[in-house]
Amino acid sequence: MLTDIDVDFDGFEVYDVEPLHIPDLFAEKPLAVFGKWRGQAEGKILIAGRYGDKDYFRSLNVADSDPGANNEALRYLWARQRIAELGDYEKLRPDSERKAAITTLGLTYNLLTAYTSFIAVDEIVANPNGSNRTVKQPLPLPQGVSDLAVSGIVPTTPEPEIVSLIAVLALLSLISWMKNSGRGWLMWRIRK
Repeated sequence: MLTDIDVDFDGFEVYDVEPLHIPDLFAEKPLAVFGKWRGQAEGKILIAGRYGDKDYFRSLNVADSDPGANNEALRYLWARQRIAELGDYEKLRPDSERKAAITTLGLTYNLLTAYTSFIAVDEIVANPNGSNRTVKQPLPLPQGVSDLAVSGIVPTTPEPEIVSLIAVLALLSLISWMKNSGRGWLMWRIRK
């Protein structure tokens, strides 16, 4: 729906804008540009592009937005976008500086990356003398699962396929025995 998109910032200092190259915009998709700014929340964001064979232009007044605590998640969205961008380049051409940048972003913003993970650290020593003991830890069942799932002994019954296979084999054995004994089924039935 919108091609050749260019986003400029007028009246305030913006840095670390993501993505570096803004892709074409299709119907029902938002135009998402992440970045950081310094100073007062003043100025304009200028969006230009092509809409079919026509020029498109829009100006957004930054002062109309609320940079309050309710928008705290935006910093994490920026960091995720930056990690994704660096990760794409890292897959194409591994680089130690890029890897360090991804790791630093993950640690700074508490995000999972290819080079960081979440680790739980318990600071209370549970066994100060070094002895081990087994503790039964009760856990809730998932929603919709009855207590029968953990009732202990599960009765075993043969699978229906096995019962059917045994019946077919028994019938084939009976037919084979009758053919080998020289009697047909009808003759055997009449004599009985």
